[in-house]
Amino acid sequence: MFEIKIAPQAAADLLEIKDYIENELQNPIAAHNTISKIIETYENLMVFPNVGIPVEKYVSFPTDYKFVLANNYSIFYRIEDEVIRIVRILYSRKDFVRILFGENSK
Repeated sequence: MFEIKIAPQAAADLLEIKDYIENELQNPIAAHNTISKIIETYENLMVFPNVGIPVEKYVSFPTDYKFVLANNYSIFYRIEDEVIRIVRILYSRKDFVRILFGENSK
């Protein structure tokens, strides 16, 4: 079975999502439910690591990133040997190409 490793930026994304929903939207229950769904979704990758959509379908250059959806959030990851590395967790409407690969990547 695969092991999950969370990149520091992905961990920061989780905290930011929780803080935003809890404080800005003033909905701690929704914050808890959203974070739980995100964690459940990426933990399922240990059993089904290739379930994600290849990011290559959306960019004009090679990349080994994949993503899965959890509610309104996209979980970006890479498979490295027996490790699933969670790279970023982004709101699905954000420009993930620019965020993941920089301004000149389109």
